[in-house]
Amino acid sequence: MRLLTTLILLLIALLATAQAHIKSGSAILFGKSGTYPRAIRLSRTSLLGTITEHASGNSTITTVRSTDNGQSWTPIGTVTTEISAGEDVDNGYPHQMPDGNILYAFRNHDLGNSVGNDPTHYHITLYYSQETGSGGQDSIIRTSTDSGKMWAALRAFTGQTTSARNGMLSVAYTAPKSAIKLAIFESGISGAFKVYVVRSPNDGAMWDPERTLLHGGDSFNTGAPWIIRVGDKLVASCTTNEDGGEWPTGAMKFDKTTVHGLPAMWTSMILLDDKSFLALYESGGTSFAQMYTFA
Repeated sequence: MRLLTTLILLLIALLATAQAHIKSGSAILFGKSGTYPRAIRLSRTSLLGTITEHASGNSTITTVRSTDNGQSWTPIGTVTTEISAGEDVDNGYPHQMPDGNILYAFRNHDLGNSVGNDPTHYHITLYYSQETGSGGQDSIIRTSTDSGKMWAALRAFTGQTTSARNGMLSVAYTAPKSAIKLAIFESGISGAFKVYVVRSPNDGAMWDPERTLLHGGDSFNTGAPWIIRVGDKLVASCTTNEDGGEWPTGAMKFDKTTVHGLPAMWTSMILLDDKSFLALYESGGTSFAQMYTFA
């Protein structure tokens, strides 16, 4: 798999060029009393985000919006609310269709009455991770050609040959108008969770079977990765407890730069323009956004 190895070395080289990034201002409040922050761009100056709030026995997917390019965020509505004891609602992600409509994908596990209150079935779409039993989890892709009304059969593209728990997927194109995609994910295969990358040469139709380690070690955990393209650079982030913390609590890092120390959880990023982006994370039950700019 020389091509994959070369690509990953290129990814690492691209990350290395990001050393000129500059932290711009202080962390911005993204969602009070919320976790799992995610966001997309709706227009040139409008951003739409989502968080999960757990309060009064309920789990709520809440939307937030920024009209000043991420400098401030305001709650605007609710996607869904469920009683936490019966429905495990979390992990929301918005997506805008070409006609302007918004699709929200989120985890919705109906909790059963078995030992441990395990989920009885799942409602998740797009790129996601599916339980395979015995602690295993595969990376799944499903496609729709009618704005989400119908979905093709699921296809697994990582984890099929192992009992590893692959999860927290993020996908990015390597260049404008390129058919090459990278998928980054966490995987627990030998005790500690690590972050790996796999490659598709044809827009997700096929994926190289080999995976390459991006960050991780045997004595600590690394997970919740995210990947975006900022101009001609690829930037990857993750959460790790290599410097301390009880997993899944750790510090958010990208390009070996600490975005936020202990505690930081459920991290992601959103592109603002060709030179800047926001790093999103939850710390102590509140979600924040930190802007970074490349010189």
